[in-house]
Amino acid sequence: MAQEKDTAAKVVELLLIFAIVLGAALLVMRELCERAENSQRRVTVDRMIAIEDGLAKYLVDSGGLLPTAEQGLAALLKPPKAGPQPMSWNGPYVDDEATLRDAWGRDLQYICPGRPIEGYENIYLPYCLWSYGADGAEGGDEMDRDMCSWDRKTMIP
Repeated sequence: MAQEKDTAAKVVELLLIFAIVLGAALLVMRELCERAENSQRRVTVDRMIAIEDGLAKYLVDSGGLLPTAEQGLAALLKPPKAGPQPMSWNGPYVDDEATLRDAWGRDLQYICPGRPIEGYENIYLPYCLWSYGADGAEGGDEMDRDMCSWDRKTMIP
């Protein structure tokens, strides 16, 4: 009888240890997944900043023009063939095509001219650049939230 109690106690003890180890492993996995997602957001933000730098250089070289929405961000890699041509194209203005995509492999969104400045319906931002985040859909929370050049707090990973 005493031997059965010892065996049962050991089984309960092992189950308790297993539950604790499993719980700890799940917490570690959750933290690693969150860090990976934050890393993807950081990569996307870094790429957006590189594009903004490239757009600023393009603006200087082109005599005050930005690539049109039709020319797109590809104009930062190769001189545009259609639309207004830059006075001088000294690109490429970004490292490679991967820079033009978010960390999830989707093209970054770009329009020029941008959206109206809040509170000023007739004054527009020069351009708008954004990613739809991890889910690839407009809006979202946490890792799925959009990253928008016109709202810098959305670009905090």
